[in-house]
Amino acid sequence: MQIRQIALSALLLAAACGSPDVAPVSTPAASIQSFTASPASIAAGETATLSPSYSDGTGTIDQGIGPIGNGASVLVAPTATKIYTLTVTDGMGNAVTRTASVTVAGTGAYPVAGVTASPPALTNQTTASFSFTSSKARSTFTCQLDTGTASACTSPRSYSGLAAGSHAFTVTATDQTGNVSAPAYVTWTIDLTPPAVTIATSPANPTNQTTASFSFSSSKPGSTFSCAATRVSSPEAMCSR
Repeated sequence: MQIRQIALSALLLAAACGSPDVAPVSTPAASIQSFTASPASIAAGETATLSPSYSDGTGTIDQGIGPIGNGASVLVAPTATKIYTLTVTDGMGNAVTRTASVTVAGTGAYPVAGVTASPPALTNQTTASFSFTSSKARSTFTCQLDTGTASACTSPRSYSGLAAGSHAFTVTATDQTGNVSAPAYVTWTIDLTPPAVTIATSPANPTNQTTASFSFSSSKPGSTFSCAATRVSSPEAMCSR
């Protein structure tokens, strides 16, 4: 009987005092202080740096980058505007995210090719040199002479041993994203035939005038002339024998 009273007293005492408090174990929640892209705007072919700052978790960046440590950085070179997402996951599996974007300027526009130096429209030179540019940095170029095969080229592009006649040079630019410009071209003519000069009027021969006037023309329009008057000291030397 005494044993039962002691057991009952113990149970009553435990009920009166309640169960002892158990302190929960807390896991710090992951947090992101910053996630930046520098510079935030680039041209095609350039790079930007992604820099995360976070605590109490492990970080990963999407777009194929993968794990990245707190305070680390990674270079990216997108060919088009892209948004990167940083995900930080704590020990309980809770995740927080933040995004950073890199804008690639002009990726939706086609480059513009231009010829900046070329032969004159009419020349007697059988060589030709061309300089050209693109409105987009780091573009590549394709050149074509007349109806020949187009091929990769760099500025300046020179040709030699050209035949007389009309010629055409064409260049296109391709940017880093594969956009191809409209062709830029120039035409010119190589003329290797000398002009024929005709003297239409001249002084009478012989004459007693001390002045002389001549009129002359060329078989080719736009010709320029060079003239010289030569005194013959022995007129008899001009006579046929």
